[in-house]
Amino acid sequence: MVGSSYVSRLASHLQGTHLGLPIPVKWVGRPGLRLNEVRNLILGQLTGKTPPAYIILHVGANDIGAIHAKEWEDSLYEVLTFLRAMFPPSLLVYSLMLPRVSWRYLPPREAHYARKRYNRRAKVMFDKERCVTVGHPLLEAKTHLTPDGVHLSKEGMDIFAQDLLGTIQGLYARAPL
Repeated sequence: MVGSSYVSRLASHLQGTHLGLPIPVKWVGRPGLRLNEVRNLILGQLTGKTPPAYIILHVGANDIGAIHAKEWEDSLYEVLTFLRAMFPPSLLVYSLMLPRVSWRYLPPREAHYARKRYNRRAKVMFDKERCVTVGHPLLEAKTHLTPDGVHLSKEGMDIFAQDLLGTIQGLYARAPL
């Protein structure tokens, strides 16, 4: 699983477990991760290793407001095509961006609508490429965040983990590796 601080915090929350899956999970989280940094992060972690069965991405939110929508979409597509080329047997899973109260580059209301719009674009993109997206419909900014308005509370982490686990378990049940 590759992504921003949500990934490293989830790994810590779950104490590095494998989400209850019969396959190992490698946690690659970097706080503040931006789309243009994903490629080098993955190259540093996975080059020369056996391709993973699944690559779960949780990225993109740190770019909202920092780059224009078209650049955001192009950057995500570059990540997707890079991963498809580098790890052809791996199934790509994109975890849709989570709600927040606080955003670095935009006022909250504007960022909220941008996140929803970008999530729709990401879903269309990944569906078109026969990849998978994971939504998080039960997570709410007002009730599942820590006081910083960005990161998930313990309950929020549990929901986030359940969303990911449910999707991966469903994929694994249909086509075990």
